[in-house]
Amino acid sequence: MKVFISWSGETSKRVAELFHKWIQPVIQQIDPWISSTDIEAGTSWISEINDALGKSNVGVIFLTVENRTKPWVLFEAGAISKGLTTTRACPFLIKLKKQDVDRPLSDLHLTEDTEEGMLKLLQTINNAMSKEQRLSQELLTETFKNWWQKFKEPYDRILEQDSQPVVKRSTDEILEEILLTVRNQQERIKEMEHSLDGTSEIVLYLREKMLEEKRDQEWDMIMDRLSYSNQIKLSTEKRRSRLRELDPESIKDSPEPSSDRETESKD
Repeated sequence: MKVFISWSGETSKRVAELFHKWIQPVIQQIDPWISSTDIEAGTSWISEINDALGKSNVGVIFLTVENRTKPWVLFEAGAISKGLTTTRACPFLIKLKKQDVDRPLSDLHLTEDTEEGMLKLLQTINNAMSKEQRLSQELLTETFKNWWQKFKEPYDRILEQDSQPVVKRSTDEILEEILLTVRNQQERIKEMEHSLDGTSEIVLYLREKMLEEKRDQEWDMIMDRLSYSNQIKLSTEKRRSRLRELDPESIKDSPEPSSDRETESKD
């Protein structure tokens, strides 16, 4: 399975190349692709990139402060996530927090540069493979733990050499994005409600059938109880007739049973 590795800028490139080299022995069934090493000399780089994007099931985008709004990064992220039912676009945050990322990238599955975040990223990649190629959760976790420090140590050295400051989004920017997200969700809810209007008659019909079925079940229960009661009465009459045959005098003085259940218990 092909994994597309996207980068833009020096720090992003260095981390992407580190990841490209590191992940191959961790999940040997994948084919990681990165433009800095996998485009042959003399070939059309744009054609090679488009071909790799089209064949990739997962894309890992290495985001930094400097490239998080770059058109090329947004283009590759959009190309990777063109079919979210079959592909996954996973931005990896370098010196960034989730709240520092704007839309549309914030709508994707953001991966923070922690041990837990990297394990979740590998799980996403692993789950995108076929069942025949996929590693078990236990084997993936064990392999990751053995290799994590081999990524973490050189990654920390890259960050130490990175001169880009950590930039945080303002509160106004975050609130504006929350407002836009809520509005989009409201629009989607309205669209869903509108689509349900056309099926309201079907819903009512199904509800009516369910109520009818419930009434039928209750009626069957009543008939079963009546049948049981009639069986007790018939059994009681047979016993009384037999007693009359055996001892006519005793049956004359015997009182009528007060209830079917009392008669049954005495017998």
